[in-house]
Amino acid sequence: MEKSFEIEFSGKDISPESFSFRDLAEILKSVEKMIVSIVASKDQNFNSESFSLSLIGIKASSNHLSVACTNPEIPHLAFSAISNFFDGKEEIPDSSKKSLKVISAITKKLCCQADFLSSVHGKTDKIFYINPQTQVSKSILSTCETSIFGRVLRVGGKNPKVTIQTVQDKILFCESNRQIAKLLGKRLYEIVELIGNAKFNSFSGEIEEFRITNISEYEGGSIIDAFKDLSEIAGKYFIDVNPDKYVAELRNENN
Repeated sequence: MEKSFEIEFSGKDISPESFSFRDLAEILKSVEKMIVSIVASKDQNFNSESFSLSLIGIKASSNHLSVACTNPEIPHLAFSAISNFFDGKEEIPDSSKKSLKVISAITKKLCCQADFLSSVHGKTDKIFYINPQTQVSKSILSTCETSIFGRVLRVGGKNPKVTIQTVQDKILFCESNRQIAKLLGKRLYEIVELIGNAKFNSFSGEIEEFRITNISEYEGGSIIDAFKDLSEIAGKYFIDVNPDKYVAELRNENN
C-alpha cells in the first residue's frame, strides 16, 4: 500500500529502542481510533470495518514511523480536523480526544514530541504535533435516557455494536447486547426507534455516545400513507377550506 502519513518522534536520545512494544502498539491503536471516529462523524458512507492501518517502515536514526492505509486521503481529512480543533475552529468527537490524550501521555513519559505528517499525492506536510504540554479540552457530556430514530447500517462484533444513521444524517456506533443485536440484524436498512442512554455534547448538542437498551415497536411507513391516514382522521374538517385563500389570510395577519 502507498504511504499515507508519518509520525516523527523527536527529543533527546529518541530512537526506536526508546519505545516499548506496548508504547508503539498504544500509539498506533490510538491513531486508528482517532481517525475512524472523526471520519465516521463526517462521512455517513464511511465503512470503518474496511479501514485499516499498516506500519510499513521505521527509520533507524529516530522513531520515525511510516504508515499506510486503504485510502491515503482518510488520515488527511482527520488530521485537518484535529489541526482545526487545536486552533479552536472545530470540535471533534470525545473518543478522538481520548486518543490524543493517550499519545500525549506517551510523549510525556519519553520527553519527546510527535509530529504528524500527512502524505497526499506524493507531498508531505506537517499538520499538527503532540507533546507533553499539549492540552486537550474535554467535552462536557450530559447523560439522559432518550430515543432516537435512524437506519440500521451494520450489526456485529465480539462486543455487539450497532451502526445507525440518524434522521439528521449523523453516524452513531451504539453499544448493545447480543439479544438486541440479533433483533436489529433482522432489520438492516430499516428505520427504527431505539431507546437507550445517551451522552450529549453540551457544546454542540449532538449525541456522542448511545447505549441501546430497548427497541420500540415503531415501524416506518411511506409519507403518502401517513397523509392518507391523516386525511381519514381529520380530512372532513378541511373540505370547505380554500388553501390559497387560507394562506393569503395567514400572510395578511402576520403583516
